[in-house]
Amino acid sequence: TKPITAVALMTLFDEGKFTLDDKVSKYIPEFEGAMVYNAETKTLEPQIDELTIRHLLTHTSGIPYGWDQKAYVDSLYRTLSASAWDGTIGEKVKILAKIPLKNQPGTKWEYGLGIDVAGYLVEVISGTPLDVYMKTKIFDPLKMDDTGFYTPEEKHSRLATLCTIKNDTLQEAEGPMKDGFKKPVTLFSGGGGLVSTVDDYLKFCKMLLNGGELDGVRVLQESTAQLVMTNQLPAGVVYDGNKGYGLAGSVNPETGVYGWAGAASTKFWIDPKNQMITIICTQLMPSDYTYADEFYKYVNKAVK
Repeated sequence: TKPITAVALMTLFDEGKFTLDDKVSKYIPEFEGAMVYNAETKTLEPQIDELTIRHLLTHTSGIPYGWDQKAYVDSLYRTLSASAWDGTIGEKVKILAKIPLKNQPGTKWEYGLGIDVAGYLVEVISGTPLDVYMKTKIFDPLKMDDTGFYTPEEKHSRLATLCTIKNDTLQEAEGPMKDGFKKPVTLFSGGGGLVSTVDDYLKFCKMLLNGGELDGVRVLQESTAQLVMTNQLPAGVVYDGNKGYGLAGSVNPETGVYGWAGAASTKFWIDPKNQMITIICTQLMPSDYTYADEFYKYVNKAVK
């Protein structure tokens, strides 16, 4: 979902509606004056460089997921249900805006809800709900007819089975994700929740690989597609050793390969040099990318 959200937002960039270094508070006033929690001194501090849209799209915003059981800011996310799936994305973002940032913006890469805030920015700037905007600007033009935030009843029989491993046995997964995509939702998360198919996601990847265009339909300007797939990390920020990070996806600085992964062990790579796209749609929870990474390794051996 995250790369699709980034592309949705960047269509508005192409229309001149914002710049990547615009302050988020310009569009979401609730972030005005947001403070940063200093874990060493256990005090709140003002932002040194104010939160920007680039920070949101590169996971350098100081907005986490709330997963860290030892971090104070994360505990607030859990207490205030900031990352829960009820309500609307606008309501969630307004809760987020009241919680201190975990890091100074632009100083550290930490996976989090920043791209959910970017999804809400799409709604604020365009005046259109995120699901409708994605359908109008991306899914319909690219003929991604099986992609959306839920699966209509007539397509339920086509939903892949989500699995888990218990006692070394592959079993059908239980919990909210098992049936969570079979009915309409109210929270259109910029960071997760889209249902798609290999064929549909291939169209999205082809569009990026082709510089923002597919089959005569242009979704992004070529220079904007390049922005998405090239390193956009603030100076001095490190991601996963020496890797780069584009807009909502990692970038290999040596090969230029752009890609990302999904919660159910899905993963994709776009390789501009070899004009190759690799998509893995394993349906396994909790996330385990062992198979995807091994598969991709052998694919690369085959083409070199």
